[in-house]
Order: sequence, then structure tokens, then C-alpha cells
Amino acid sequence: MVLCSRIGPYRLYTFDLERLAPNRELESEVINAYLTLLTISHNSVATTKAAVLDTFQLMSIWSRTAQRMRKLDPMDFDILIGALNKGNHWIFVAMYPKEGRVLYLNSLGETSSELKMCQQRTRLFMELQGHQLPQWRCQTLPHPQQMDGTSCGVFVCKFAEFVLRGEPITFSSEGPAINRFRREIALMLLRKD
Repeated sequence: MVLCSRIGPYRLYTFDLERLAPNRELESEVINAYLTLLTISHNSVATTKAAVLDTFQLMSIWSRTAQRMRKLDPMDFDILIGALNKGNHWIFVAMYPKEGRVLYLNSLGETSSELKMCQQRTRLFMELQGHQLPQWRCQTLPHPQQMDGTSCGVFVCKFAEFVLRGEPITFSSEGPAINRFRREIALMLLRKD
């Protein structure tokens, strides 16, 4: 194991970066590190403040085992982004605590039951953090659909880029484009130590 990059609390080794190869599934370390870089970049130029809920925090929210976070008050941020893993499939989640809403983007498409669960779990999380919100809603946005069985992590990274920029989510989901995105993610992760 060779340490290739360190981004915040995330250490990326050769085997993590090898998962960015075509037709491979991304590891949580890669996604968490990439989202961290995106929020750092966003916070350096935007007037809104972003933070990452890492995959383990999001899993605890979904499994309803989340505890009060002492280091992170959601209301200190305009947007909290993260990747949720359900059944070995990555899903993008963006919470807007001050607006009372959450964005749920599944590269395979969202169902009404998923959106309802997202609303319930994230509202419960906000209440656990001490924030009783009069209205909390879960939404989705139009986005490209995943065309293979391994690029959901890449889609999460791309969704995060567009959401943080506040732009409509438009990119090619064709194989060559996805492979180019994988390369771009790897290069960005390697440039940061």
C-alpha cells in the first residue's frame, strides 16, 4: 500500500485510486475526499458555506443510529453534501438546513418511497441536532441516468459539482465521458496532498 494523497481526514492509497479505473466501483474514501475538495473550493469563492457529511454519517442518519454531532451544527452551513450507499449503490444527498429541504439524486432514478424516506430520515436528523423545522421537504432534480452498473460513485461526484455551482445537472452518461470523469477525479485527488 502506497499513500498517494491525503485530503482532510481521508487517506488515499493506490488501491483506492485503482478503483477509479473504467468499470470499477468507487470506494467511500475516494468519494468523501473528492466531495471534501469540492466544498473547500466552493467555500473559497462562494458566499454560501458548504460542508461534507461523510458516507458513515449519512449511513447513520439513514439507519436512524445518528447521534448529536458536537463538531457540526447543520445550521452553520447553507448546504451539506454527501454520498449514501444503499445496496452497494451510491446516491447523492444535499441538505439545505436553512431552507428546510433536502435534495436526493439517484443515478438510476428516484422513487416516491425513496423521497419519502429521505424526508423522514433527514428531518429526524435535524431534530436530533436540536432544530425543529416547521416544514422539511425532499426534492429531486432532472439529471442524466446511469447507463452501466459501476459508475454510480462517479455520478455522485458529478452531481455534487453541479449542485455546488447551482447549475442544471447536464453531462453525458456515455462510457467515454464517464471514463474521462474518472480520470479528472483521479487527477484532482492526486494534485492535493
